[in-house]
Parts: sequence; structure tokens; C-alpha cells
Amino acid sequence: MLAGALGFFCFWRAPEAENVVWGVSFSQKQAAALGLDWQAAYSALLDDLGVKKIRIAAHWDLLALRPGEYDFSDLDWQMDEAARAGAKTVLAIGMKTPRWPECHLPEWAKTLDKERQQAAVLALLEAAAVRYRDHPALESWQVENEPLFPFGECPWRDEKFLQKEIARVKSLDGNKRPVVISDSGEGSWWLNAARAGDIAGVVGLHDVRVVEPAHRFHFSFETCDGTFVGRLFFGEDFHGNDPVQPGVAGLVDRAHPPLAELGQQFVLAQFSREGCLGR
Repeated sequence: MLAGALGFFCFWRAPEAENVVWGVSFSQKQAAALGLDWQAAYSALLDDLGVKKIRIAAHWDLLALRPGEYDFSDLDWQMDEAARAGAKTVLAIGMKTPRWPECHLPEWAKTLDKERQQAAVLALLEAAAVRYRDHPALESWQVENEPLFPFGECPWRDEKFLQKEIARVKSLDGNKRPVVISDSGEGSWWLNAARAGDIAGVVGLHDVRVVEPAHRFHFSFETCDGTFVGRLFFGEDFHGNDPVQPGVAGLVDRAHPPLAELGQQFVLAQFSREGCLGR
């Protein structure tokens, strides 16, 4: 009976989603690290590619160069540009936001103890929530990125503190917008993330190329999708994101892999194949 249940869980496929709306994630730090004019790259996503859904990584170390002092000018520009182009944003904010090293602590925060780090994170969330809660481009908040998954250069993980972060953002926003909590598609069962937020974002990396030793492998977890998990445990579907992104493991510099390596990973045929997996 157990074998049958596991087989159903791992091999049953829900119907493919219809009317899929594609979006992108944008990191100012990553664009600059790749040698791009980050503002030109961002504008090109909106104006040339015509993106209407965009997740913006609001990195703590770019916003708070000194304790209690914030510079939101670059983030203001990104939000305003999205509004100008008629795009909607998911604002990812907290200690852990997309792109390596995952936890983007300012230098001054790295020497604080856990209690003071958490106080500083809450202050950041409060400042961002008050500033953007009425912004016309804001569609949802993402509080932290994969906060329960043990990955990245992070000083701690704390599920109780995550609940406090979510409550603070929702309170300041007046519960007007949903909170997204993301989780690893390959390294987690997604349940805690689905319970914590209004929307569970499942991050699935289907193809990974290892440079040393040379190897490429494919995850086949797309059959165990969120539709089944959501209905089994929560009585309804839960939403997720299934990003198609280039990733190369085994490089010396994980934050800034060579563009040539990324080009080998991110090809149109793969985008077409992986695209049908999004739920």
C-alpha cells in the first residue's frame, strides 16, 4: 500500500497549466557583476522583452550601507520603471534574497549577534513595507528567499523568526497583498513553506551541469507537482514558480559564472522543454 502511494505521488501528472504568464527575476547586483549596465538591462526586460511580471531582489547590503540608514533610490527606480511599463512586481526582501551568497548582509551587520541581526532585518522589512505598500507596481511580497532551506552563506535559519517577519509585513501592508514563501523543489517537501505564506514558490532546477568533474544530470521531480501536494495536504492548489535559469555547479566563483558557461546552459530548446513544466 505504501509503495502504491509513493508511486502515485511520484509518477502521477496533473494536467499542464493553460494560459501561463511568464515572468523574470532581476538582481541589480548580479547584472552589475556580469559587467552589464544594470539599469539598461532592466529597462530592456520591460521595453524590449515586454515582461509584465518581475521579481525584484531587494538586497539588504545595497539598501542599508549604515545601521538604520536606507538608500532606496535604486529600488525606487526599479519599481517606478515597472509601473511605467504596466508591469507587476514581487518584491523579495529580507536577509536572504535571490542570487549567491543568498544572505546579503551589509558588512556592519555581519559582526552582530543573532538577536541584533534579527532586529535589523525587521527594521529593514518595516522600512520597505511602509515605503512600497501603496506602490502601483507592487503585486505581492516575498519574505526571504528559500528561508527554510539550508543553502548559502547564512548565519542562521529560524522558522519562528520567519513567522514574525511575515506577520510584520502583512500588518504594515494591511493584509492587502499576499506573501510568497519560496522553497527548494529538489531538497524539500515544500510543506512548511506552503503553510507559512499565502503563496508557496517552488524553485525547481531541472538540469545542472557540473564543471569539475564534467557531468550533467537531470532532476525528474516535475511529476511530483504542487497541484497534488497542495490538494493532498491543504485542500487546494498552491502556486509556485518553476524558473528556467542557467546554473553551473563546481565553479570557483559561484556568484559570477562565465557568460560562456551560462550560454551552454540556457538555450531555447531547454526553455521550451522546461516551460511546459511550470504549474
